[in-house]
Amino acid sequence: MAVFVTGGTGFLGQSLVRTLRARGREVRVLVRPRSDTRGLESERIETFLGDLDDPPALRAGMRRAEAVVHAAILADSRAPRAALEETNVRGLRNVLDAALKLGIPRVLYVSSHLALGPSRGEVADESRPPLDERNLSDRERSLRAADRIAATYASGGLPLTVVYPTVLYGPGPLRESNLVSRLLTALFAGRAGAPPDCGDRRWSLAYVEDVAAGVCRALDRGARGDRYLLGGENVSVPGFWRVLSAILGGSPGRPRASGGFWSRLAGRREDPWREIRDLLRRDRAFSSARAQERLGYHCRPLREGLSRTVEWLGRRGLLVS
Repeated sequence: MAVFVTGGTGFLGQSLVRTLRARGREVRVLVRPRSDTRGLESERIETFLGDLDDPPALRAGMRRAEAVVHAAILADSRAPRAALEETNVRGLRNVLDAALKLGIPRVLYVSSHLALGPSRGEVADESRPPLDERNLSDRERSLRAADRIAATYASGGLPLTVVYPTVLYGPGPLRESNLVSRLLTALFAGRAGAPPDCGDRRWSLAYVEDVAAGVCRALDRGARGDRYLLGGENVSVPGFWRVLSAILGGSPGRPRASGGFWSRLAGRREDPWREIRDLLRRDRAFSSARAQERLGYHCRPLREGLSRTVEWLGRRGLLVS
């Protein structure tokens, strides 16, 4: 099966391309002129120069493809509203238009849990009715609008499936979407303070390689018109801090007086917790039960995934004090 992928140079995208190649798929990737493709150098892929606002490039990449995976979304909390609309709304429409005109038999849209809004103290899933949009951020609002567009195309006959990854972490480039690794590197460099007080509000942390495998499973097994949350362990900031402390040998209650991880918190110059604090103004706990039951999706425990992430960053010299 030949698969055309947008967003293939991103954090999730690189892992997705590797997973597709490992499963014997022919992979074609839409690449912007300034995209960093170093993470894909070892993969045998075909690239198509263009952007989401370039319908001819989209159609060229999709020709002779049997499936399309649209994974190019913008979820940066600092992105201006116009950029969010251009990528998340108009970009999606362009991709789905091209797929519909070319009669692509399988289309998978990789959205975000942010499209579903906060969980409001419960463990939410993809079947929950849409929430009131008055208190949503610009990025949530743009992804919600994209969700409506996807539903319209699916009801109009496009063979479309949608997946919603939660907060991703794990090995991969230090992009905006790789929030946990950026936090780890800042902590080791002494550029981060104590975690913010987010109460008992939770976020769902999913290991990127497991989510990439889940996307491939949705491509193979997902029902047309269906939606699947691809999440992981729901944990509060104190819970995350305890897991991280156990891995690194520190104690959040009693920082070590000298040496080790906790001493590196001195001399901090920036606050990498800002995005986490903004995200956890409201609860973000989600269930992946539907994906587990229908796709065979599995996400490893946070302790295992975070240990692998720390080891991967250390081997590459990215955890430097």
